[in-house]
Amino acid sequence: MITALRKSVFSIASVSQRTMLNLTTRRFAQWAHLDRWLAGMSRDDRANMATNKTYKKYAVAEADYWANPAVGDENDIHDNPYHTRRSSALKRYVNQTVMGDFKGGVADYIASFGPFRSALVLSHFTHLVDCLERRVAESWTFNDYAGRFRPQDHTNAPFRVIRQDLNFADLGERQYDLVVVDSLLHHLINTEDLVDKISRCLVPGGHLVIPLDYCGERRFWWESKHREQMDQVLSDIPLRYLRYPLCSASAIHFSPISPFEAVSGPELPQLLNSRFHTVRFKASHGILFPVLAYLKKDLLETENSLVDKLLEADESAPGSFFSAVYRLR
Repeated sequence: MITALRKSVFSIASVSQRTMLNLTTRRFAQWAHLDRWLAGMSRDDRANMATNKTYKKYAVAEADYWANPAVGDENDIHDNPYHTRRSSALKRYVNQTVMGDFKGGVADYIASFGPFRSALVLSHFTHLVDCLERRVAESWTFNDYAGRFRPQDHTNAPFRVIRQDLNFADLGERQYDLVVVDSLLHHLINTEDLVDKISRCLVPGGHLVIPLDYCGERRFWWESKHREQMDQVLSDIPLRYLRYPLCSASAIHFSPISPFEAVSGPELPQLLNSRFHTVRFKASHGILFPVLAYLKKDLLETENSLVDKLLEADESAPGSFFSAVYRLR
C-alpha cells in the first residue's frame, strides 16, 4: 500500500518536477545542435574538423568542463567512487568492478600486468600519483588537456606532460607498453580514430587499462525499461534517505554537462574488442548510476541492508559503466 502511494506521489509530482527540470535542461539544449551537426558526418569528416569553426566553439566549452568540472569532485561522496567515507560495501563493489578478486590497490593491480617501461596517461586518473610513487612504469607521459591536473603538486616522481585534443591526437608509433584512459572515451567524437592511434602507439603485447568509462545509453537518454528499474529501487528507499523525495527517474532526463559528454558510449566495448585482446572486462553501475545521486550521503556512509539491496539490484541490470584491461593483439 505504501509503495503504491509513493508511486502515485511520484506520478503527480512529475508534472511540477518536469517544469523545474526543464528549466535546468535548457542550459544544455545547445548540445542538441551539436548532435544534429554530427549526425550526418562520416568518420573521415570528423577526422578533419580540427580547424572547423563550429567544432572549435564546442571544443572551448569542452575544455572549460575539464578545467572546471561541475561533477566529478573527488571530495564529493556521490561523485568519487573511491571516496574514503563510502561504506565498505560500496568501496568493495567498486574495487571488484575495477580489479575483480585482486587484493591490493589500483596501482598494484595495474603493476600486476607489467613490468612496464613507458606509460601514457590520456586523462585525469585518480590513482596517477600512486602509480608514479610506486614506479609502476619506468617513465610516464601525462596528457593535461585542460591544464587543470598537476601531479607535480603531490609527488617528486618524474613525468612528462603533453597537451593534446584527443579528438585529433598524435600519439606516435610503438612508444608505450602501457596506456591508461579513465572516464574519457565517452567524451570523444573521434573515438574510433583515437582507439586506432592507441593501438599504434603501443608496442606488441602492450596493455590498455580503462579503470572506468561510460557505456550506457547515448546522451543519458535511458530506455523506459532502465528507468523503470531505477524507479523500483528508489520506491523501496525510505524518504529520509532521498535527496529529492518527490523525484522519479522517469521524470528526469539527465542532460550532458559538457558538449561531448556521452556523445558515444554503447559502442565502446565492441570497438575496443575489435582492436585488442580482452584480458578482463566487467560492466556495472546500471542502477548505481544515477541512483546514487538521489541518495543522501548518510546512507552512503553507513553499513546497512539498503546499500546491500542497491548492489544486488545493480548486479541484475545492464551496466552503464565498464572497467577493462586489453592487450594489443
